[in-house]
Amino acid sequence: MREHVDECAECRAKIAQAQGNAAVVGAFIDPEPDEQELVLFAAGKLPTERAAEIEAHLVNCIPCREAVEDLRPFAAPSNMVEMPARRRPVPLWWGAVAAVLLVGVYGVWQSGKPEVFASLNDSSGTVALTRSGEVIGLAGVDEQERTLIAQVLRTGQMPLNVPTGAPQNDVLRGPADNQPIRLLDPIARRTLSDRPELRWGSVEGVSSYEVTVFTEDEHIVARSTVAEPRWQPEAGLPRGARLYWQVSGMRGSERLLAPIPPAPRAWFETVSAETTERLEKLRNSGASDLRLTVAYARQGLRVEAASALNNLATRNPDSPLVKQLRDSLLQK
Repeated sequence: MREHVDECAECRAKIAQAQGNAAVVGAFIDPEPDEQELVLFAAGKLPTERAAEIEAHLVNCIPCREAVEDLRPFAAPSNMVEMPARRRPVPLWWGAVAAVLLVGVYGVWQSGKPEVFASLNDSSGTVALTRSGEVIGLAGVDEQERTLIAQVLRTGQMPLNVPTGAPQNDVLRGPADNQPIRLLDPIARRTLSDRPELRWGSVEGVSSYEVTVFTEDEHIVARSTVAEPRWQPEAGLPRGARLYWQVSGMRGSERLLAPIPPAPRAWFETVSAETTERLEKLRNSGASDLRLTVAYARQGLRVEAASALNNLATRNPDSPLVKQLRDSLLQK
């Protein structure tokens, strides 16, 4: 509309005759000069008629008058450069301009978003690994832990620290090893608790079992007689140590013992007090399931890692990444 009025003498005349806000009418009949016109006016390069119009305009327009005063030192012929003509913004275009700007801003925003390589819904929110290797969505982690979690998200493999000397092919559990009592758990793994529950298969005809826990040098640290095929020590066992255990029972006059050769001795390890304190502090701080899973696996705590991973699987029921992580815990 403004552009039309600038070019249409008839409309300008009608506006001049209209009653209403003097400032609005004045804006149409006394159009604001653009920058190029002000430069040319300051240099004395405008046609006489247009120069007179701007001169009259400057009487009532302080911003334009100040602009001309600022331009005069630079408006000498030697300093003049050709400037492309600029049309003033047309109010009817403002909606389109705003839309274009929004599209442009959205495009810039999208181009600046990191490309996600892998992501999981965690208890603390969404955790993602970008193509550049940055982990986002985790707070309170140090650089070493962040690097480890990035590796887990990238490879789908848990950093399970398997204790050395783990038995192969379940030699303590298989039916072909002729073990009269099958020891079940814990077998060749680490435990977070210093009072782990020891379990074995029941044997028909045996009314009670004797459980013995001892050290590498055969020093007995705990012993008890129980009726059920399970036992949990009343006092804590030594921490940070590898402990061995066996179960015996009487079936009539026959004494049964497990394990017996060729099966190796059954053992488990309790993590150190320092490690236990650190992991308990992490759990009590409300750490996310992903952080707990990785922290437990890093210490070789397979059962605890699997428990935290189950919570993660609940939030990501169809995630191939979670399936990979679970498989890596079972295979190692």
